[in-house]
Amino acid sequence: MAAVRKGRTRSKGDGRDGRGPCLVPGLELRVGQLVAGKYRVEALIGTGASGVVLAAHHIHMRRPVSLKILASYTDAQDDVLARRVKKARDAARLRGEHVARVVDIGVTEHGMPYVASEALEGITLADEIATRGKLPVQEAAARALEICEGLAEAHPLGLVHGDLKPGNLFLAERDGERVLKILDFGSTSPIEAIGDQSASAFFGSPAFLAPEQIRDATKLDARADVWAVGVLLHHMISGELPFSADTVSGVLVAVVYDSAPLLIDAPYELAKIVHQCLSKDAARRPADVGELAAMLAPWALGDGARASARVRALLDAPSSPPASDASASGSVPPISIEAEPTKPSRRVEVRRRRTRAHAIGAALLAVIASLGIVAWTTGTPTNAPAPAAPAIAEPTAPPITAPSASAPVDAPSAVPTMPAPPRPTSVPIPAEAPVPQAIPQRMTPRSPIRPFPSVKRPPAPSASPRPPPMPPPRSHEQTYYRKLFDRR
Repeated sequence: MAAVRKGRTRSKGDGRDGRGPCLVPGLELRVGQLVAGKYRVEALIGTGASGVVLAAHHIHMRRPVSLKILASYTDAQDDVLARRVKKARDAARLRGEHVARVVDIGVTEHGMPYVASEALEGITLADEIATRGKLPVQEAAARALEICEGLAEAHPLGLVHGDLKPGNLFLAERDGERVLKILDFGSTSPIEAIGDQSASAFFGSPAFLAPEQIRDATKLDARADVWAVGVLLHHMISGELPFSADTVSGVLVAVVYDSAPLLIDAPYELAKIVHQCLSKDAARRPADVGELAAMLAPWALGDGARASARVRALLDAPSSPPASDASASGSVPPISIEAEPTKPSRRVEVRRRRTRAHAIGAALLAVIASLGIVAWTTGTPTNAPAPAAPAIAEPTAPPITAPSASAPVDAPSAVPTMPAPPRPTSVPIPAEAPVPQAIPQRMTPRSPIRPFPSVKRPPAPSASPRPPPMPPPRSHEQTYYRKLFDRR
């Protein structure tokens, strides 16, 4: 959803009775006109093939909004319009910091659907690049991380933006700082099967479309947004688009078939990350925005590691699929802005978690202290004497009496005699055989060795000179430094 630009001027008119100047002649929208019974038109922000964007004021809530009225001119566009409204209804569930919030969806008195979003003050990224030419590497990486954080909330819900470009990225001013917000989430479809007569009106940003999106827009996944982030990084750092031509068809052919150029205005490691995002094969790109954020974290300005951790937490958080739209082709029931659900802030959630942790810790300490007191009161003292072991009586041997002199000597059964053990006989050790001594032989002097006569060899025939070896093919890194040297 488009936002309010800083410094816009309000059209002349009374602004109350709806008789101001006509902003859009075909739709009869005037300054001060009341739309859907609650939005008063104040100014025109922009027009496009899909409708008009107005700066309006909610008369009941008394706050400004950006009102986008979707228009259809043919019967074939009605189905596309219904699908856009369904995507906008799914995008209304996003409440992240880097996504423009959708606050209301409904139908005007003339039967045209509208989408209302929060009003923002600032400029688009396209205006920023047009003013400055290009951005520093660290600032461009930080902006890419903000884009990844906004996409990380939508991709688990099955929502793919599909039209990321500098015009849909808004730098909103808040407390003296600029926060990037993604506009038109779920309400834009640059390529739709709407017929040949008006199909060219939807090619507003062909250079940022992924190759698989150009071939078949119905088979689209989150890796198409990863491609767009790579194109945005190349555009922010170099100030130029990686694929360009004089016509729309030429740009589409270049995106599908031409190889992405290597970024030479950035360090080589960051240039490889951008080149990986621009791979024709979607399987070779980073798997999701979480992996891309982890790769860009060391190059970002500020705390890139914390931003990468937030992106991964959003991707891993459990989420329910978008609600089915049974009446996509029929009327669109409005979502009232007064019934917008309130969500506690991150600071309140952190306080609640800390309070729960403190309560659990206090309960555990109380249980441990009570168990220690019970063990101390009922336990036995450690200095008590140990009980004496019972005495064990040692067995006594029977007395031995010497034989009397009157006893007969020839009683062999009274005192048995043990036979004496045999004496070991000595085994003669054979003497070692004498080792035969070697008989010295008389050395006869050898005749001196005569050298062979020198033979003069004929000179080798002169061979034809060999061609110099071919240099090896240059790698991406050599090409990168060669281009950088030639440029300087």
